[in-house]
Amino acid sequence: MKFKWLKSNRSIIKFLVMLFITSILVGIYLYLSKEKLIKESINTELIKMINNLDITRQNNILNHLLIMIVISVLSLTIIGLPVILIYFLYEGVSIGFLLSSFINYSPIKGMLFGTIFIIISKIIYITILIYLLTNTLKYTKSFLKRLKTTKNELIINQVIKILFCITITLINDIILYFIGNKIITIFKFIL
Repeated sequence: MKFKWLKSNRSIIKFLVMLFITSILVGIYLYLSKEKLIKESINTELIKMINNLDITRQNNILNHLLIMIVISVLSLTIIGLPVILIYFLYEGVSIGFLLSSFINYSPIKGMLFGTIFIIISKIIYITILIYLLTNTLKYTKSFLKRLKTTKNELIINQVIKILFCITITLINDIILYFIGNKIITIFKFIL
C-alpha cells in the first residue's frame, strides 16, 4: 500500500533526493580536495571516535531540538523555505564528507562501516527534513496564493506537521542516545 502523501509529492521528493545526492557528491569533492595533512588529522579523529564508540553515546537531542524549532518557526514564514533548503544541503555535504573520511581510512571496509553509521544515525533525521521541506514548499505556495484571505487553517495544519516532525526527531534522538552506539559497535568488526 502506497501512502497518499508520497504519491502526491513524488516529483518534489525526487527533486529533493537528487539535490541531496548532489550535495553528498559535493561533500565527497570537498574531502578529496583537502591536503594530505588535513586528511591524516581527520583519520586520527576517526580512530578516536571508533575507539570511543563503546563508552560514549550519540547525544544530538539538544542540537536537533534547537535546529528543528528554528526551522519550524522559519517554515511558517516565506524566508523559511530557503533556510531549510540550505540546511538540508548542508546535511548532505556533511554526510558526503563523513563517508569520504571513512573510505579514506579503509576503502571497502570504511565504505561499508560509514554507510551503516550514516543509516543508523542520520536516515530518520534526513527523512524528517525531506518531509518538513516538502510541506514547507506546499505551505509557502498556498500562503502566497491566499495572501489576502484567511490563513488560520493553513497555519494550524503546518503547526501540526511541525509538531509531528519535532516529535519523531526527539524519539529518534532518544533511541540513538540509548542504543545508537551499541548498534554501531556491533559493526565495528568491519574496520
